[in-house]
Amino acid sequence: MDNTSLGLWRNLMQGVEEVWSALQISLKNKSTEAMWQAGLGQLRLVDISHDNLVISVPNQIQLLRVQQRYLSLITEQARAVTGSPVTV
Repeated sequence: MDNTSLGLWRNLMQGVEEVWSALQISLKNKSTEAMWQAGLGQLRLVDISHDNLVISVPNQIQLLRVQQRYLSLITEQARAVTGSPVTV
């Protein structure tokens, strides 16, 4: 990887980290402490590509909890943070 490519990659990663950090702050502000501890605080960003945001959860139980209880909140806040119609 040449210096130009490395610089572009770093800028991209910084942008991704900034989006994820802003989304985490937004989710924490919009949720109760119990919601944060029960699932939202354990989410991790895996990928952002085009209009898709991919997150991971630690286990199947958390996946079901996020899908059933928090997906609409996560999607709403992701759209607010990015200013784009992202899909989670």
